[in-house]
Amino acid sequence: MNINLLEKVTGWIVTLSVTALFFSVPTISQDEDEDAAELGAIEITGSRLKQTDIETAQPVTVITREEIELSGFETVAQVLQNTP
Repeated sequence: MNINLLEKVTGWIVTLSVTALFFSVPTISQDEDEDAAELGAIEITGSRLKQTDIETAQPVTVITREEIELSGFETVAQVLQNTP
C-alpha cells in the first residue's frame, strides 16, 4: 500500500511542477518585452490590399482582328490563353 501512495504523491508532485513551470514561462517572456525599442510609424503598401475595381486602374490588352488572324488560332479561347 505504501508504494501505491508513494507513486500517487510522486505523480502529483510532477504534475504540479510541470503546471508551475508552464505558468511561469509567459511571465519570463513578458520581462523581455520591456527592453524592446519603440518603432515609428509603419506604412504598408501593396497590390493585395482590398480595393474596389473603381479605385484602381486595370490593365487593358487590345487584340485586333489582324493579330487574331495572323496568330493562326482557331478559337477565341486559344487566342486568350496565348496572350501575354
